[in-house]
Amino acid sequence: MANIRTIISGLAFMMIAGLSVYALISSDLDRVTQMEAGIARKKALLERLNSLPKQEEAIRQKLIEFSEAAAEEHLYEGSYSIVQSQIQRDVRQIAEDVDVQIGTVRSLNNTRQAGLISRTSVQMSWVSGYDDLLKFLHRMESWKPFLQVRKMSVRVVKPSDVYTPASLSIVMEVSGYRKREGETE
Repeated sequence: MANIRTIISGLAFMMIAGLSVYALISSDLDRVTQMEAGIARKKALLERLNSLPKQEEAIRQKLIEFSEAAAEEHLYEGSYSIVQSQIQRDVRQIAEDVDVQIGTVRSLNNTRQAGLISRTSVQMSWVSGYDDLLKFLHRMESWKPFLQVRKMSVRVVKPSDVYTPASLSIVMEVSGYRKREGETE
């Protein structure tokens, strides 16, 4: 009986000691599990961090391509006189598209430069109604390369009456922009 008591006491002691060790080890096991998860997160972040320069370079290249594509689409190309001719051609085409008869178009010698962009302008005049003026401006808004109305003067030539709209004398300065590539003017 003494042996059984000793064995039971020994088993009870081992169970208590085992539970104590398990309690101590379980908190360490939880910490180890948390540390392993933290290490896995840090490895994933490090991999993402290492891939950032490649992604940044790819994004930078896409921006350059986009900027060049936008410049090609919205800016005129060529020398000052070529761009003025292109602007005159485009203004006449817009007028033809909306059935407006332009009287005169003349080049203006007021080029402005800002960095690699320069602005070239033409002045035109015509007589039409208010609706034709709106159609012309609306068509110009969607024109590519980009054109901008810099100045506009509208004067009533013949007032409207019950049956006819007013006739307007319109003088407009229209500018186009071009990319300068290391040139001087």
